[in-house]
Amino acid sequence: VEAPPAALPKFLADAQAIADDLRKTPVTADELQRALKPTVERIQRDRTTNGWWIGSLGGIQTDPRVLAALQTQLRDYQAVTPADLQRAAQKY
Repeated sequence: VEAPPAALPKFLADAQAIADDLRKTPVTADELQRALKPTVERIQRDRTTNGWWIGSLGGIQTDPRVLAALQTQLRDYQAVTPADLQRAAQKY
């Protein structure tokens, strides 16, 4: 997304307001599912292509964390809860 430099203060204020609200009020389960759905669908779709597998499996032999991350990636996204997001917002 591109925006003129003059728009930066408004953007930062809006982002801060959203973060402040998230610290106080968790997103609804519906909001979270609507936000996660495109990512989950992309992961599922990407995993059906040779290009994704070639790119993703490159580091498995040298870094065991790569395999662990690939095995849990989809479940990790699907396991996120509104409370998880709120805790992250409160922490960071």
